[in-house]
Amino acid sequence: MKYLPQLSKEELQFICSLIPHQNAISYFSRYPKEFAKVRRGFRPNKLTKRHVEYILLNFHNHNFISNLIEQHIHDWVSITQEQINMCIQEGNSKEVAIIKALSQSNFSNNTQLYFKLVNENYSEEYIGFLSAFINIYKETSVIKEVKENIEKELRLLESDLRTLKVNLDSSRGKQRDSVEEQLKKSSAEINEIKKKIVAVEDYADTIDDNQKRIEFLLNENAMLQKKIEIMSGELSEIKDACILTEKNESIRIEIDQEQIIENISELPIPKSPSDIDEFKEYLSYNLENIGLTKNTEYFRLLIEHLSEVLFQGFPIIISHKVGLNLIKCTANTLIGNQNAKMLVYYQNITSTHINHFFSTADRIVGLANFLGNFNETELIPIFEKHRDKIIFLTVAYNRTLNYVSKEFLEYCRYLNLDRISALSLTVNLTEDPSSLEEQSKVFELNYEWNRYQRILKQILMELDFRQSLVERYCSYVKNEDDLCRLLAFEILPYCTDVLQINPYNISNQLNKYAGHAGRCPIKNLLLGWFAQ
Repeated sequence: MKYLPQLSKEELQFICSLIPHQNAISYFSRYPKEFAKVRRGFRPNKLTKRHVEYILLNFHNHNFISNLIEQHIHDWVSITQEQINMCIQEGNSKEVAIIKALSQSNFSNNTQLYFKLVNENYSEEYIGFLSAFINIYKETSVIKEVKENIEKELRLLESDLRTLKVNLDSSRGKQRDSVEEQLKKSSAEINEIKKKIVAVEDYADTIDDNQKRIEFLLNENAMLQKKIEIMSGELSEIKDACILTEKNESIRIEIDQEQIIENISELPIPKSPSDIDEFKEYLSYNLENIGLTKNTEYFRLLIEHLSEVLFQGFPIIISHKVGLNLIKCTANTLIGNQNAKMLVYYQNITSTHINHFFSTADRIVGLANFLGNFNETELIPIFEKHRDKIIFLTVAYNRTLNYVSKEFLEYCRYLNLDRISALSLTVNLTEDPSSLEEQSKVFELNYEWNRYQRILKQILMELDFRQSLVERYCSYVKNEDDLCRLLAFEILPYCTDVLQINPYNISNQLNKYAGHAGRCPIKNLLLGWFAQ
């Protein structure tokens, strides 16, 4: 069990102050190479106690230091638990055993920390109750030790006094006067010690009274615990009676829950063309028809990216002008006509209206100007219920996404094709429509790490993307082609158009991979689009 992760800064400081100075010095000396990694140029045997505590506290995350701290905590906890068990075997109650064991342990001044380390939860009042008794028990032990030392000293002085009397009887002259003076001095010391013994005995009587009070309170506590058990039993009987009277209501709730579970299990599965190559071919005809050029560097990447993004069951966030053209091309390729339905945001629209719109619409639908105007958290469950549709969320301005929670991107795909000028023009699509057969298909993510995922992860971390979004993007990457498409159509345009930052000025990994000296196959395209 690891103890360090549980400790606050104050608790760690308390632990470090208890570790014996010599133990730490010996440990550092036994492993000089490891110690040098922590404090190069220092000699362990020259370290002061204060310096040792500084090292333990400030380098506790280093394995070499954490092992020392963990071992001491483990030993202290084990010894304390053994003492508690021993006291219980001797006939003491658990509370008395805890008081006796903790009063002699390293946790005597921090009872709450001990219970935290052994994962025993008690109320603050109860821990304060035990702490007060532990302090009293410690005082009792100290008083008893003082009394024993004084009585021992008294016995020695009385022995000396008897010796002096013998010497006095056998002495004469000056020698006798000297012995008499020493005898008076010893008698005075004995009287003083006797006064101390009386005072200590009076204080000890007070401590004994407190101990009796502790025993009484502990017995009272045990009686209260028994009463609580009896009342808990009575309460359980009352609950059983309530359960009988509420049986019909419970049955109704169970039926409702079963219906909810049944509805969730029936959520639709995303669809995808049975022949994806056929879809790519017809989509390319449609895009060429509105002005895209097939021999451009991005054209193949765009077709590949759309054939993946459109069929994952995620809503697609896209700028309005580009979105209208892409919706027409997709519909004309897939469902035999280019007239997909679009719902435009209006004031007082509700999630019920949106859900009804999706339920009555065809395969491809769009929502215009909802992001930034409508509560996006209400949209998420609606999207889940209609994952068999291709949903476009169009925005007038990319910067609108600054007003939407970054977590919302985990439920969508952000697609930015604004740098392809032909998609931003208002044109008529004259390509012959096609209708393709589709089948349900769950999109498979890639969780086996490869070098391109590592490159992407480093870029995203340097661009300060959310960790959960980083993991999501990395799961899309199976090869270098996937990485290039994500950079070109999602990640880098999001940085420049939404976050208003130049990614090349921020990410060293991006410059290394897709900069002028990088090995990215589309580095010239990316530099031209995003390094301005």
